[in-house]
Amino acid sequence: MSDDELFSKLYEAIKRSEEAKTVDVPMRVKFVQEAYNAIKNEFKDDKNLEIEVERRGLTPSIANIIIEGKDIEIKNMKLFNLLLKFCYTWEVYPKTNGNVRMVFSFNGLKKRRV
Repeated sequence: MSDDELFSKLYEAIKRSEEAKTVDVPMRVKFVQEAYNAIKNEFKDDKNLEIEVERRGLTPSIANIIIEGKDIEIKNMKLFNLLLKFCYTWEVYPKTNGNVRMVFSFNGLKKRRV
């Protein structure tokens, strides 16, 4: 077995173990889903942008909403301010391919089982 295969198996075992110890916080998960839908709707006419939700592997309590494209124009400041108010962290940075990436990170999507 190669080192990569061994690492992949170990990673999956740790991931399953961590997921078994936690349970979703429905209100936080629902908020991230609604925020993602609102962003998709807000930028539906902009074919330049890619929008996705990313769940973290070993930290299943965190989700990121990622917006990426050549430029990102914020038109709905109320939505933007709401996202900033409820996100854990917010980043904007240039990528080497000429795109700009904006990431809203949300934590607290899972809690430890009691």
